[in-house]
Amino acid sequence: MNPLHLTCYCLFLVVTFGSCKREKHHQVESAFYYWKTSFKLNEKEQQELKALNVNHLYLRFLDVDWDVNRKSARPVCPMIFNQQFPATLKPIPVVFITNKTLLQVDRLAVNELADNIMHFVRRQCELQKINPAEIQIDCDWTKQSMVRYFLLLRRVKEHEYLKGKMLSATIRMHQIKYRTSKGVPPVDKGLLMCYNMGDLRKYGDHNSILDQHTIEDYLANLSSYPLKLDVALPLFSWSVLFRNQLYAGLLRDLKPSDFQNEKVFEKQGKRCYQVLNNVNLNGYLLKKGEVLRDESYSARDIIQAAKYCSTNLSTDSVRVILFHLDSSILNNYHTNELEKIYHSFR
Repeated sequence: MNPLHLTCYCLFLVVTFGSCKREKHHQVESAFYYWKTSFKLNEKEQQELKALNVNHLYLRFLDVDWDVNRKSARPVCPMIFNQQFPATLKPIPVVFITNKTLLQVDRLAVNELADNIMHFVRRQCELQKINPAEIQIDCDWTKQSMVRYFLLLRRVKEHEYLKGKMLSATIRMHQIKYRTSKGVPPVDKGLLMCYNMGDLRKYGDHNSILDQHTIEDYLANLSSYPLKLDVALPLFSWSVLFRNQLYAGLLRDLKPSDFQNEKVFEKQGKRCYQVLNNVNLNGYLLKKGEVLRDESYSARDIIQAAKYCSTNLSTDSVRVILFHLDSSILNNYHTNELEKIYHSFR
């Protein structure tokens, strides 16, 4: 082979294998979270599930929080079923545990807490005549709570009701980046939560829900994470209220167009808007001098995040879960935009 042919051949190899490295194709399952206190699908929600060929629905069964007065873990807002769960969908019960609970609960009481959780899940599933193939525990654990949380997961996994079922756990991005100190949960698979990645209460011009720079920073080593991962992406948005640069709450019913009213708001930076006069806007009483940070984003932003995760996942298959199924949120997106999010992983 002469030098010219050899050079061309080497360039062909670089381009070919470089392209293979960049392109990742996955077998994709479409899913949604359903994060409400009562289960009842309206017509809009049912139509979107059908149009998007969604076959898995993650159901928020229960929150577990710490009761300061009783000094014990307590159930919060268990889901009430006001409608029969559709036979066309596969349910995944989800139990959310606050990190505060894990920091407070006695290590000896961890097993009891795990048993109580599984007793509730089993009873609820039997009442609704559903038999889930997977159960998920959701917790934003820290280095300080890791040992007790992992003990709880092991106890849950040993429970009789988990026989023949998978146990999954949610994984935040900081738990990917700092896995040496925060550990890898002892479960069958994880669910990467690719949202709520910034400091919500910190005053500034950032987006705490979705930020591509933060994603690429925290997930740089995603491909080496030693646990099979599914991926959850956001659809919701909100506005963050500040008084004297201190966090004062969340406003959920404002749209980006609301901030274009120059008689009400003065833009400060990319996302922040100062209230010019006392005003009642969509039921919210805003006072002069307060600042709102608009944390909305586009379907294109979600797709960009999805593509980055897809490229860096090491598995051949992935379940993609959108948060969450609610007609008021779905109205902000066209069906084809949601399809593109799922297709970003294919």
